[in-house]
Amino acid sequence: MHQRHSLRFGLGHDVLNASNPKINTWRANWGDFYIQQRLNVLINEVQKKGLWNGQRDKMMRRFEEKLMEYYQVHPIIPSLMHGDLWNGNVGFEQNRQPILFDPDVFFGNREMDIAMTLLFGGFGKEFYQGYQELYPLDKDWQKRVSWYQTYYLLAHLNLFGETYGADFDNILKQSVEN
Repeated sequence: MHQRHSLRFGLGHDVLNASNPKINTWRANWGDFYIQQRLNVLINEVQKKGLWNGQRDKMMRRFEEKLMEYYQVHPIIPSLMHGDLWNGNVGFEQNRQPILFDPDVFFGNREMDIAMTLLFGGFGKEFYQGYQELYPLDKDWQKRVSWYQTYYLLAHLNLFGETYGADFDNILKQSVEN
């Protein structure tokens, strides 16, 4: 899936569910797409619920500056993404062929899908070894895992409230520091 590419980030349509809207307007720069169409969209939703504060805003602005600086000098190729790739959205047929459920597709940074696989228990080490053999990730990808887990924990903050507040704050801090 990740070896299918596009010239830009996004998709031909938005996904406007009431909980976590996905704006998929085509963009040329990953940092711009990720900030404007993923992070800021959810920040707006969290603000409406009164779950945003000055400390979170300050840390997020620092994180967004870091993202923009990094992706200005480290361009990536947009890959077809699952968008919600965790072990609850994976199964196997009787012949052991994998099946992916509940896709939230768009063209983005494949590190985001990998970061999601690591957030809630992950997959077996064989999955990550096989992935690296088939389509190696960029150098230091592990340092950027927190960058993408920030989005998923922000989505959980939006869906479930302050139950995920401390986890979100911790991963956002890691994102600024890594």
